[in-house]
Amino acid sequence: MKPGTIFLFITIHCYLIAVGYSQPGTVKSVIGPVTVTKEVIYDSLLSLAGGISPELIEQVIHPDYDVEAYKIMYTTTDLQGNLTDASGALFIPENLSTANPFVAYLHGTLTRDADAPSNLSGAETIIGWMFAMNGYITLMPDYLGLGDGTGVHPYLHKQTEATVTTDMIKAVKTLLQQRSVPFISDLYLCGYSQGGHAAVATQQYIESQPEPGVTLKINVAGSGPYYLSLIQKKFVFTNENYENASFLPYLLLGYQAAYGNLYQNLSQVFLAPYDVKIPGLFDGTHTVDEIDSFLPSAWKSMFQPSYLSGITSNYFHPVNRALRANDLIRWKPQAKLRLLYTTADELVDKDNSIVAWLSYILQGAKDVVALPVGSYKHAEAAVYAVFLAKSNFDCISGVNPCLVSTGGKSTDSDVSGSTKEFIKLLKEENHPDPWQYFSDPKYAWLMYENDNPAKQNTLHIFPQPASDKAYIEPGTFNGESVIIRCYDYTGRLVNIKKVNVACGLFEFDCQNLPDGLYTIIVEGSTIYKSKLLIIK
Repeated sequence: MKPGTIFLFITIHCYLIAVGYSQPGTVKSVIGPVTVTKEVIYDSLLSLAGGISPELIEQVIHPDYDVEAYKIMYTTTDLQGNLTDASGALFIPENLSTANPFVAYLHGTLTRDADAPSNLSGAETIIGWMFAMNGYITLMPDYLGLGDGTGVHPYLHKQTEATVTTDMIKAVKTLLQQRSVPFISDLYLCGYSQGGHAAVATQQYIESQPEPGVTLKINVAGSGPYYLSLIQKKFVFTNENYENASFLPYLLLGYQAAYGNLYQNLSQVFLAPYDVKIPGLFDGTHTVDEIDSFLPSAWKSMFQPSYLSGITSNYFHPVNRALRANDLIRWKPQAKLRLLYTTADELVDKDNSIVAWLSYILQGAKDVVALPVGSYKHAEAAVYAVFLAKSNFDCISGVNPCLVSTGGKSTDSDVSGSTKEFIKLLKEENHPDPWQYFSDPKYAWLMYENDNPAKQNTLHIFPQPASDKAYIEPGTFNGESVIIRCYDYTGRLVNIKKVNVACGLFEFDCQNLPDGLYTIIVEGSTIYKSKLLIIK
């Protein structure tokens, strides 16, 4: 969708509800409402929907409600787990008389605070108006550090993507109860690009620690970099020219804020003048396009060669560890999940969606499908992903007629070719067969990696072979400590130690062990992982 909407010119009338900090999800203040008629929203959607045909818009969109929009300030947790402020936009169908569900739409990459959803002026804000016009109570968090939130935005940091979303849901429910707005606690989740990553991160978070009174019905995530440490990293490194070079320093600055160990100063990472100029580019006043215009599309030319060499050659480089910490694979989604992607994506490798889907199936997920929406470029596919999400929501919730049912506005027998193709996508008639992928060597390795469900996450040991010492990265465990045991080839226990999981990376002393083959077992309260170690 093109940037800029008519809502940029609306004067916001403000009032505040001041409350003190107490816990995440507490409402601090509310600004609004801005009220826009359904006619204005519909006309704006027609002008901003890019390649979507007016006929398809008419089939999918139901202009039933005028909409009230609010900016909400609420509490969430920062990178250190302390309470902090976050902002977001809330869109409510006006004069809503029935108890309707929530939609949470998670936006794509933005760098300018003025474009955050809560300011009602960014390119994706029209999505909030559209969902609410169709009867859904819609929330759009700005993410940590964007909009009126404090601190640095940790780009593609899955923990805070999830917590700002779930904390905003808590805040919105409190606000609706105070204002006697009827709702049901069913959640329909969607996002595109960074928002796809954020949507899957939110589903993983909700399902790992369920929020009372929130039922996730479906997640439709589009073109997200779910496998940052392997698929997306390889995609970027094998492309000498990367169109949105701003994404790379954005990621490093955010992960440095989150983990504090990626570099000591930017001159270790970037060549002049980028080491000096880059921080100012990400001060919240510049757009992605403005930052990209300053940075070279031949992105490697702004980096110190030694820094890039460390990332490519050292598995335990802090950048690689940060990327692995924010991967979204090797877990079992419970709710319905649709991963949409485009086969001509120049920014996010389509294999992020395919490999994540295959990984989920191998973990035992029952209702996950990866669907190609066409051969569009990254930005071009966004509007199709949003329309598919909305149509899926309608078919499950009943808030609007289902496009593929006989009770809908029409069936695929009396619409044009482009709308028929859309309906086929919605019906998932030709969705890929996962076992065809597993027979392809490009993807077959996933089966071997997931052959032991007890392992759940891969255990990494480096280097192989080891001599005086080895380093062990155990991955995710529940609890504060684990037991590491080392057995020789006869099964004799030769070493045992208890370590704190929070340390993340452990040094294992090998210098007193004879050359040979050993088995390393890492055991927590409910999970174990094992791997061979060669000492030579």
